Amino acid sequence: MKKCKTCTLNDKPCEHRKHYGIFGRTIGCEDFWKPKPSEKILKALEEEATAVHKSFSSTEEMNKDFDARIAKEKKERPFYYYGTRFYYRWIERPVEAVYYFIVDEIPHLLKYGYSRKDIWSLQYTTAKFILPRLRELRKYQDEPYGTTPTTYVPDGVELDYNSPTEAQWKEYHEQWVRDLDKIIRAFELCIENDDEWEDTMDANKEKEAQYEEGIQLFAKHYRDLLT
Repeated sequence: MKKCKTCTLNDKPCEHRKHYGIFGRTIGCEDFWKPKPSEKILKALEEEATAVHKSFSSTEEMNKDFDARIAKEKKERPFYYYGTRFYYRWIERPVEAVYYFIVDEIPHLLKYGYSRKDIWSLQYTTAKFILPRLRELRKYQDEPYGTTPTTYVPDGVELDYNSPTEAQWKEYHEQWVRDLDKIIRAFELCIENDDEWEDTMDANKEKEAQYEEGIQLFAKHYRDLLT
């Protein structure tokens, strides 16, 4: 019986025997029966260990290299490229989506009343919920029964029947409408830039400033969102 290297070097009885079959038959030791990786796998592991990976100076350069490798893959192995894409997009993903919807999503929705997907991007979910309601609130401001929060009344101005004057209320109301438009714009930006939110917002400083101003106004006037 062939011994493993450890047992041979230590000049001890082999302790790596494995028992198989109904009768507990002993077949060799671990080095004897354990499957060994093929030469192809060993060569691939060696190439990976000694490979010199590319470095990129910018994201654009990295994307160009990625596109070039994809084009090369399409040309050299079209059947493999398009076959794997077809399998992943039209077989694996739909089956996986249906499975998790039945096993996970439906029980969670029935138990808690919301989907797990709602918290993948809670800022997006919140914006989708509140934006149409903010727009409806904005419509009320154009009607005679539009409301003006008392937080727009400066300190020192008494609130009674004749104060502030009608002209002052009109001025406060116009300011409230302008701020409400800024709040709505902030949530619109949140939805528009959900896929590449940080990159898009950082690239456009004007949109970033609009978003920050609108969100701060929303926090400031949260208790004033009344009709």
